[in-house]
Amino acid sequence: MSQEIHRTHSAEAADDAGAEATRRPADEAESSRASRGWWDRNADEYQSDHGGFLGDDRFVWGPEGLDEAEAALLGPDGLAGLDVLEIGAGAAQCSRWLASRGARPVALDLSHRQLQHALRIGGDVPLVEADAGSRSVTAPSTWRAPRTGRSRSSPTPCGSSARCAGCCGRAGAGCSP
Repeated sequence: MSQEIHRTHSAEAADDAGAEATRRPADEAESSRASRGWWDRNADEYQSDHGGFLGDDRFVWGPEGLDEAEAALLGPDGLAGLDVLEIGAGAAQCSRWLASRGARPVALDLSHRQLQHALRIGGDVPLVEADAGSRSVTAPSTWRAPRTGRSRSSPTPCGSSARCAGCCGRAGAGCSP
């Protein structure tokens, strides 16, 4: 099966090379563009710096390095047959790990460049390029949405319970704390 990236937004150029980071109010669209631009510009360096630590198919919870294979935070009953939406997937390492245990993951990330790293690594995990807070992202409320802790912009997988309603069904359904 050939792997490809599915986009849910227009492919407008995120050419903000001269942009400077400042703190000021921004609406969701501007925030999404800024986050996408930052990750697209920094994905290569991020993968170079952290790719060895993350591995190609490990599920590492945040910078502390807690490995799901040892911690079993997703439960002892197994993952086989579960539909899982990984939000902020980066190069989809966690999704590959989930697939190796029989789950049916979908890797969602707002960064095209991060998902290109997922293509480079390979595998049969579906890749979706989208902002998790976008109303164009829909998923069954039965999906689990693991929080890997790698998001720079969201304290929860979808940003808030209200935004989870847009991507995971009813408010908070399927989103892990």
